Amino acid sequence: MPDGAPQPIGVDPAKTGSFRKLSADEGAVLTNRDNAENAAKAARTQLREADKTGSFRLQGKNRPHVEHETQHYKKNCKLFIGIGIAAVAIVVLIVVAMNSFFDAAQQANQGDNNQVREQEQVQANDVISYRDQNYGLVQDGDTWSLARLDDSGNVQAKLVDLNGTPVSFVHYNGAFIIPENLSGGTWDVLSYVPADGSVPSPVADADGNPVSGNGTIQSASLNGSTLSVQTDSGETDVDLG
Repeated sequence: MPDGAPQPIGVDPAKTGSFRKLSADEGAVLTNRDNAENAAKAARTQLREADKTGSFRLQGKNRPHVEHETQHYKKNCKLFIGIGIAAVAIVVLIVVAMNSFFDAAQQANQGDNNQVREQEQVQANDVISYRDQNYGLVQDGDTWSLARLDDSGNVQAKLVDLNGTPVSFVHYNGAFIIPENLSGGTWDVLSYVPADGSVPSPVADADGNPVSGNGTIQSASLNGSTLSVQTDSGETDVDLG
């Protein structure tokens, strides 16, 4: 102790036991060249014993983060499930869109076919089918009539009597067009729409005058919206549009 420092009074380590000498198996062991091999053997022995008993545990940053990996796996599962649901929804939308497209195309195609059937021409003694009904021109004595027929061609109902002799039978956009030869060397074109209470009317020109002429109709042909009437006096184009 430095000179002049206060001295402990009545404290004798030898008597109080505050200080004692370490025994041979206590205290730190310093490793040097002489005991390095023994220290290495002791460490290897400890590792082998820990491996046998399974009591060896990694410490600090070497320990596996099991809980963290489990949470990460759960997050991945949720992500994969979400992606799967989205993929299924996309497939369903594509299927619905394709079905809608094909339905629209089929309806458009049916509409085109119906439009083609809306314009039809046959001989005066042939049958035209329209809206699941059969129509034809029938003769009873000297009188011709437009009639509704059954599947066998028998008359179900007479719709209208004609004034002359029909040359052709035309269906144009829901109306039956009948060019006919009249007595006295004249002709006209008759129109009839099949409906309850409907009456026949002559086809009119752009000025509202009935289409007719002198002579005898030899033939009539439908070209688009024009009915070309060929008579022994010449040709007349009748606009049906």
